[in-house]
Amino acid sequence: MVYKSCRLWHLETMMIRLLFLFTLLLAQGTSRAAAPAWLVGCWQSADGRTKEVWVQESEHVLLGFSASARDDTIGFYELLRIHRDETGTWVFTAWPSGQTRTAFRASSVGADAIVFRNPEHDYPQEVQYRRNGNQLEATVSLLNGKERMRFDKAGCN
Repeated sequence: MVYKSCRLWHLETMMIRLLFLFTLLLAQGTSRAAAPAWLVGCWQSADGRTKEVWVQESEHVLLGFSASARDDTIGFYELLRIHRDETGTWVFTAWPSGQTRTAFRASSVGADAIVFRNPEHDYPQEVQYRRNGNQLEATVSLLNGKERMRFDKAGCN
């Protein structure tokens, strides 16, 4: 059991280190309004298999990292970035498991929710984040269907 928790600790440490590395590579926001800072922090799915970490790189840029693990093996990971483009629109960009990046433009922005869409993409076409207290609901779906995943605030250790 100690071995397993040690490996998970190394996974979390690696996620945070990678996130800071990519902070240096990806930071280049240009905007007037602040990023949705309510996303900042560490989030964990109810089953503990998926973790998502967000940091605020600047007033205009959030950087994130998500990973899903089972039996101490990472099955899926992605690098994430939210920034405002030159038109003032929020853009969510994901680099899933080493694949090419895909950008989604915000279609709805609220105090505790943001919805991004890319109808030209195969899957997903919509990514939503909605904060409710210490819970974060992430929805990844086609434009006509949903697959919800709920995250709880977690420690970043």
